[in-house]
Amino acid sequence: MKKNYFAAALILLCAGIYILNYSIAHFVATKTNEHYEISEPADDFGDLYEYPGEHIPEPSTDFFTQEQTDASIKTPSPPMEPLNDYSKTIIVDDPETFFRCLAEARDRLIPRISLKLNNYSDEAYDIHKFERGKYSLSANGKSIGKTAYMTYTFEYSNNFAISRSCEDETLVSALTFDQQLTLKNLHEIKDSLIKEGMSDYEKELAIHDYIVKNYEYDTVSAEQEKISDSSADISCFLRDHKGVCEAYSYTFKALCDLCGIKCHVITGTLDGVSHAWNIVNIEGSYYHVDVTSDDPVPDIPQHCFYSFFNLTDAEIAKTHMFDYKWFDCSNDKYNYFKYNDYIVTNYNELYALTTRMLSQGYDTIVFKKQGFMLTKEDINDLFSGKGFSSYVITGNLQDPNSDHEITLSR
Repeated sequence: MKKNYFAAALILLCAGIYILNYSIAHFVATKTNEHYEISEPADDFGDLYEYPGEHIPEPSTDFFTQEQTDASIKTPSPPMEPLNDYSKTIIVDDPETFFRCLAEARDRLIPRISLKLNNYSDEAYDIHKFERGKYSLSANGKSIGKTAYMTYTFEYSNNFAISRSCEDETLVSALTFDQQLTLKNLHEIKDSLIKEGMSDYEKELAIHDYIVKNYEYDTVSAEQEKISDSSADISCFLRDHKGVCEAYSYTFKALCDLCGIKCHVITGTLDGVSHAWNIVNIEGSYYHVDVTSDDPVPDIPQHCFYSFFNLTDAEIAKTHMFDYKWFDCSNDKYNYFKYNDYIVTNYNELYALTTRMLSQGYDTIVFKKQGFMLTKEDINDLFSGKGFSSYVITGNLQDPNSDHEITLSR
């Protein structure tokens, strides 16, 4: 008898829970309709959305398939306080909020967001106005009058995703397995290069020298009409130790970011050819760094130049063209040659610099001359009777403002 009472009570309890859950679910659904929110896209917006007391217009036949893909490289937006939970449909009332939603989703590597756009117009909510970068952005949806229900889909390049995860380690979970392996490799490289107590300049120089000495420019790919994706990809660059300027600049940026050094990838032209390089922030000042151009071609293993290490706008404009207004690169304090006191204005200063470097045990002499020319005989005189059998010198001796590297052999 007790068992029968217990069974009956259990049945009543389950029925009560079912009724309560149904009431809660019905209440939530009702509230959702009243506030015009949805949790996922619908095929028939006219049936889904009810406007109390108003005529429901027929869904528009306009179907949006806009897409944006661009090879230019720009800096991600500064970190913002999270605006929305993008697992839900977000209601947007103005274009400013719309573009902020896109920027936040991109910076968090979110693949897809759904938005309800009020006061919609093609011009105001045009995704082609959104900052272009190493990702594609497409939009799909329908409009009802001045309201649009849109889904925006991002596809991130390997370089962009890995770069963002180096800037913000909380984004690691958004990476694929292979991208996480690349990130692990970058951490290992950083740990092998950076020692405790290093300044940002010393960290930057260590990263620059590591890349130039251990990787080579992919001349075969660069000469093709269309550069292969793998040659520009950071993961392939680390694996094959070969790539083009985009791979160089994104690897440099990734390692700088892991070291806490603010670094950006910039695009423009070098001698009229499309090119990518970096702008880095050292102690509050910005400098141009072109790691690719500092790597000798043909490749000379364990050898690097410093012609494009921490240049000002004016200096790099002699060979590079670019169009941006985000950074002011006017400080030359950490230019490689100035910081190390390797600038000479006449032969006597060069002789003194050479003597100093040889006394410190250097067998490679690096200097930048300003306002005078040299001859082969001048270089011979520098090392005559000092125990060296030969040397190799880079740069144009007749150029009065060029930099040089002399490698000595005994």
